[in-house]
Amino acid sequence: MTDKKPQAKPFNWRWFLRAVALSTLLIMLGFYICMCPMVNGGVYDKIMFHPTKKLDGPWTVREIAGHKYDDVYFKSKNGAKLHAWYFVQPNAKYTVLFNHGNGVNLSYRVEELTLLLNAGLNVFTYDYQGYGLSEGSPSMPRVLEDSFAAYNYLVDTKQIAPDRIIIFGESLGTAVAGNLASKVKCAGVILQCPLASVRRRGIELFFPVAMYPDFMWVESGLNNVKNFSGKHAPLFMIAGTADPMIPIGHADDLYKSATEPKQFVRIEGAAHTGDPKLVCSTEYAEGLKQFVASLDSPEQKHAQ
Repeated sequence: MTDKKPQAKPFNWRWFLRAVALSTLLIMLGFYICMCPMVNGGVYDKIMFHPTKKLDGPWTVREIAGHKYDDVYFKSKNGAKLHAWYFVQPNAKYTVLFNHGNGVNLSYRVEELTLLLNAGLNVFTYDYQGYGLSEGSPSMPRVLEDSFAAYNYLVDTKQIAPDRIIIFGESLGTAVAGNLASKVKCAGVILQCPLASVRRRGIELFFPVAMYPDFMWVESGLNNVKNFSGKHAPLFMIAGTADPMIPIGHADDLYKSATEPKQFVRIEGAAHTGDPKLVCSTEYAEGLKQFVASLDSPEQKHAQ
């Protein structure tokens, strides 16, 4: 009597392919979720923020364009101590809350500070967490919280009326400024080399992130087009047509979509923020002074 070997069952290719397809789908879904800006913000923060710790020249001379400043320290929401320079001028009606870009600290924007001071404005410029003398490390949520902390410091500690605060932003700081201005009261908003939205610029630099809709980004992609499409404080924008960092199309589209009151100064041939063709231009200085003067007009007061 011979033993019969059991016959091997035929390989179930259908089950195998289904398992492979399901596994692949789960891996892709996991990767999609893990790389979402809202979930894996640390990766995006390292791309967006390049903190500069060392302070430049004005730190040693203690003044800019003949205007002395006070060193100020205040705390952000998470307890990090932030550093600021506070310029106060006699008879100044407005105080500028200055939100700088992603690759510099407050000491690297002498031209912009000079421009604002020469326009007869007080200036409060501060460093986000991780920049200059400020504690902590930057992330988009923390930087946004820093802007609110700076605003609240001016209102609560320095007793400056909200309708006497002009919110200023340059480069990535325009997203910070636009977000802040959409949620607090202010006299006006100045955006230098503005972003239409952080999400849009992200897609321009790395198209695959287009698969993430607005709600998967911090503050819905920090959309200035949305922030200024409804009622807002008077808006002044300036940008260079040869900007390699934030294409002029951002400013053009933002201005087109923004409701009144708004002004836009386009500097032909100027590059990104910091370019002397932009920040030292007579068009900028004259446009800024006209904008500040307009804030006291009955029409602008009513718009606010």
